[in-house]
Amino acid sequence: MSTISWGVDRVVMWVLAALMATETVVVFSAVVSRYFLNYSFAWSDEVARALLCWIIFLGGSAAYRRQELVDIPFFKEMLNKTALRVLMIFSAFFIAIFLGYIIYYGYLLAVKTSRQITPVLGLHLYYISGAVVVGSAITLLHVLADLIDYVSGKEIARKVFSDDVRQVVAENALPESGLN
Repeated sequence: MSTISWGVDRVVMWVLAALMATETVVVFSAVVSRYFLNYSFAWSDEVARALLCWIIFLGGSAAYRRQELVDIPFFKEMLNKTALRVLMIFSAFFIAIFLGYIIYYGYLLAVKTSRQITPVLGLHLYYISGAVVVGSAITLLHVLADLIDYVSGKEIARKVFSDDVRQVVAENALPESGLN
């Protein structure tokens, strides 16, 4: 399950990159047109808001997968391995229950807003509120993969963003010139 989780995360990262690039272009063009051309795109606010909703929920799943969410390592460091494993199992279990509620009520929100449309573009609101369900479901997949790993006794190897940055910097570092 961990392999599926990492595969889904890889796809989510590409989708996030595309969404953030699109968000940047939309907001930048809206600002430029408003302040320099004295013209405002009517659709830019709706598109930016919809993209931001998707970025938030998909980004939350990617942040969970990389352990980049808020954490208090002080308490974890005080525990031995067995106590830490028990804590992580209970934590993952309660996170899974919480995400289940979010998915359920997010689905109800999507159903309630299925007939509502945005004023300018005419998009159905369930395309926007669907971000809650999809992002939470992907996060739940990651949590369940962790829970299986915790219960089976496997060590969790996470890909942390700061490790990625260190690796890229090390690979692209200039060779030593010998001049000090």
